[in-house]
Amino acid sequence: MKIGHKKKNNILVITPEMPSLDALAAPLFKEQVFDLIKNDEKPFVVVDLTNLTAIDTSGLGSFLALLRHLNTCGGSLKISCMNRPVRTMFELVSMHKIFDIFNTTEEAVSDFDKKQ
Repeated sequence: MKIGHKKKNNILVITPEMPSLDALAAPLFKEQVFDLIKNDEKPFVVVDLTNLTAIDTSGLGSFLALLRHLNTCGGSLKISCMNRPVRTMFELVSMHKIFDIFNTTEEAVSDFDKKQ
């Protein structure tokens, strides 16, 4: 599984390069993301979902685990670039109320910049 990543203004932008985050992909996705953030003392992360077209409850669970971990270590998570089917899944389980969701990655990064 390939996960693109880059730093923008000290914020880690992660871009999963997969069409679906499901029960098969979620454990590896979570492991790889945790590896990316493990050396940051206070990680600020944006997950850009440009390439993601489908997500199931396992995929949603990986986002919850990431959010909990980041909150515990003083970091924060924002999500950007959701398409309609992915957004619908977040809304079905009311997760859109838990996460900071932005239309673009630039908006998410900018929101971090305002708060630092």
